[in-house]
Amino acid sequence: ANEATATDFIDIDARNLRDLAHIPIAQRVLTLTLDATGEIGDLFQTPARLYRVIVRPRGYADTLQPLRLLHDFKRRDLVAYADGPLGTWTRLLAPHFGAPFIFAKAKGDVADGIPTVAQLRIDYGLPYYPDIDEIFGIAGDPIYSSLSPRLHNAAFRALSRPALYIPFHVPSFPDFWNGLIAGGALDA
Repeated sequence: ANEATATDFIDIDARNLRDLAHIPIAQRVLTLTLDATGEIGDLFQTPARLYRVIVRPRGYADTLQPLRLLHDFKRRDLVAYADGPLGTWTRLLAPHFGAPFIFAKAKGDVADGIPTVAQLRIDYGLPYYPDIDEIFGIAGDPIYSSLSPRLHNAAFRALSRPALYIPFHVPSFPDFWNGLIAGGALDA
């Protein structure tokens, strides 16, 4: 078996914490995957370098849960986002709420809603992440092949405008509208 180096992170399922003694705290990433009604419980009781909470949303209203966690806990060692195509926008906004990282894939198709490292760099200007005062977006299905985020975010950066343009995967416009927009949930 390969030995972990001092710079590696080791992802650990937070529901299976056996045999942690051989993993240094500085290398631990505790990952907890929740359904939309789940609670994080005593996640922070186990020492780790990073805590990651992934919410599996049933609809758009559920995608707000990870951003609420980030807002409420205000921890620099917590990353939280909603999974799947519905949750892509929460990955992109998580740093605005204090998350130290955005989880992405090295390369591949973005149709699953998981951004690539190149996409984060080109479309969203990372690793630089400015303050955001405005959120703009495009809603549709399919949406992740749209060049709109790349073009708009480049313009915002060129103008030094504190705004972010993000894609919303919307298979059901009423769910999107009622879950995020109509009740003011996104504004909050």
